[in-house]
Amino acid sequence: MTHRPPRGVRRFIVGLLAVFVAKQIVIACISPPFTGHDEVAHFQGIRILATERRIPTLWADTLPGDLYQYRPYSIEWRGRDDSPLYTAVHPPLYYLLMAPVYRAVSGASPETIQYVLRCASIPFGAATVLIAWMLTTTLFPRDAFLAVTVPTVVAFQPQVSYEAAMVNNDALAIAMYSTILYLLVLALRDGATLRRAIVLGLLAGTTLLAKGTTVMSLALIPAVLWTGRRGGSRTVVTQTAAALAVAAVIIGPWWWFMIRTYGDPMAFGAIAATQPDLTRQDATFLQLLFSGRFMVDRWIESWGEFGWRLVHIGGGLTAALFVAGTVCAAGLLLVAVSGNRDRSPERRWRMEALAVLAAACALSYLATAQFGVRFVLTQARYFFPMVDAAALLLMLGLRAWIPSRWRDVGQAVVVFLAIAVNVTIYTSYVIPYWYFR
Repeated sequence: MTHRPPRGVRRFIVGLLAVFVAKQIVIACISPPFTGHDEVAHFQGIRILATERRIPTLWADTLPGDLYQYRPYSIEWRGRDDSPLYTAVHPPLYYLLMAPVYRAVSGASPETIQYVLRCASIPFGAATVLIAWMLTTTLFPRDAFLAVTVPTVVAFQPQVSYEAAMVNNDALAIAMYSTILYLLVLALRDGATLRRAIVLGLLAGTTLLAKGTTVMSLALIPAVLWTGRRGGSRTVVTQTAAALAVAAVIIGPWWWFMIRTYGDPMAFGAIAATQPDLTRQDATFLQLLFSGRFMVDRWIESWGEFGWRLVHIGGGLTAALFVAGTVCAAGLLLVAVSGNRDRSPERRWRMEALAVLAAACALSYLATAQFGVRFVLTQARYFFPMVDAAALLLMLGLRAWIPSRWRDVGQAVVVFLAIAVNVTIYTSYVIPYWYFR
């Protein structure tokens, strides 16, 4: 039997979403023009699609000369009018969605248009927060601690929410990938069917049109269809084939365009050719995977490095956040051990779902490390699509350390600390850097 979350928790998520939207508007407005990650390049991609009604390419299009003053917030911007538009290799969905917004305010200055486009990304972030709540209440429908803390952690994760207030395709990809994870959990709870497989394939293919970092879903879907099977092996094969075929029909034309234009579906060769200073030849996959420096850099980027690595936050804060994350991860191990002792069907599908979420986190990090083998500018935001899964797992680990009678207090402390981290980062580092130097 499926239980609805408590009414008070439902009111909380409504209030959290309202606070999130207000916070995002503030972030979008206080961040100076085009200081987000690759904002100038993404803006130019939207402008080309909106005004010339064509897909930009790495070979034919350049970073916009009229915005050359913002070159410190871009990468590899050499000459004013001859630097390749490096975001042209990104899939087109985000730019297609933003093109009508651009056309609606096209008479304004580029800076004003950019602020409008920033605000247009806020619904993607709000969707990610809502899906975090839905994912949590599906797995733990009567657990108020998790229902409050998980979406709060997502809403106040500073870099994830920062991406949802800038002009880029990350927030859209994060929201869509989070939806895939939610549907995978439903398939484990209710059983895999051909219809669910087709829906998963449809969403996976569409999500790949948002950003290539979501390609890990193609590995998760077959695993979940097998785990949640209700028929024999032939049924699972049919469902998997249907899901992957639907995904291929959607993403196939884009990958074919990329192969014809650049030689491979991800354009890695073309990126290396146009950005030779950012390629890497000094590390293998295993070296990066077990590199302490690589992991520390990704951790720091997960909380700071605003304005294209210009705004740093204090080492004490990142260290404290690391300790908190380690405590949560240790608690998660306790949950895994205790979960293996309970063999009930309800417990079984829940542990399978948690294993899938853990696998999603691992695959995201592995993919980030693999990208780092070729390119120096590997960034933490490449594994942000797993934020809902990571938040749920970490808060589940934290809950393991808190006695039941103290969990109401514990959830209030988590909410307070999440807000405090954001206030500290913006008042002590971000705002002073932009306005009081």
